[in-house]
Amino acid sequence: MLNRSVALLLFSVLLIAAGCAAIPQAELTAYTTAINAARDAGQAITQDWQAARSEFERRETVRNPPPAVSPPPIPLTWIPPTPNGTPPNAEQVRLMAWQAIADYTAILAVLNAGESVDAVKASTGRLVTLVGKVGSVAGSTIPGIGALGNLFKEFAGELEKARLAAEFKKAIKSGVPMVRAMLQVFRQDTTDHYRLRAALASEDYARIDQTVTSDELKLKQSRIRDEINEFRKGLAEYVRLLDQTDRSIVALKQAADKPIDFADQTNRLLNISIVLRQHWGAYQNARRENKS
Repeated sequence: MLNRSVALLLFSVLLIAAGCAAIPQAELTAYTTAINAARDAGQAITQDWQAARSEFERRETVRNPPPAVSPPPIPLTWIPPTPNGTPPNAEQVRLMAWQAIADYTAILAVLNAGESVDAVKASTGRLVTLVGKVGSVAGSTIPGIGALGNLFKEFAGELEKARLAAEFKKAIKSGVPMVRAMLQVFRQDTTDHYRLRAALASEDYARIDQTVTSDELKLKQSRIRDEINEFRKGLAEYVRLLDQTDRSIVALKQAADKPIDFADQTNRLLNISIVLRQHWGAYQNARRENKS
């Protein structure tokens, strides 16, 4: 996913460098592609975070199995079905949050590029539906959702007010604080993500067969260290990407009625995305080697 997104992003930037910079649509396309690349990176890292949590919990269950309890012959509890189906879990909420951030940023971008307000307003339907779906579970006890549920609920309210407001372009920017807060949640997730991967790697390190030759032992230990080192570097670049996405959103909000330098924002996101792709690819290659 990261490879495809960065390739599209690089192609868009090359279009600008080849002489299309004077065409606002080319710069806008490149910038939107950059935001989508950030979304793809965020979603890939979110999936790895959830995979790490699942593996950590599986190992915890193996170490400390719950006491065997015979189920009653007749179920004693019943939970009525929810009107909107199964609520999203922590991973799905974060994946949808990244999609919402990408969609919302694209709306701000096209507004600042001079697109028709009516046309942009008509395109917000998917974003409103997506944000409303997650906002509907705000305050629930679903594990891992935390502050994101309430942020989505508040964001949904701001989007709906913007759609009804006479000054849509001004009103739509009221959602910026909620989007920036979502990026901060992702930033905080990286601490837990690293803790989980480091704990798993430490356990794998301790489990290395000590009867192998000295060279084999050193190789296995080195591979585990390489894996966690590349993972740490990838997380660091991901945090840089989150911070640059945040700065881009702030720039869009402050642009008011004059276009911003899309090429500059695109290049900043591109440079971080390329380095992130390199470290994340190295991390995944190291994980595959350690599993083989």
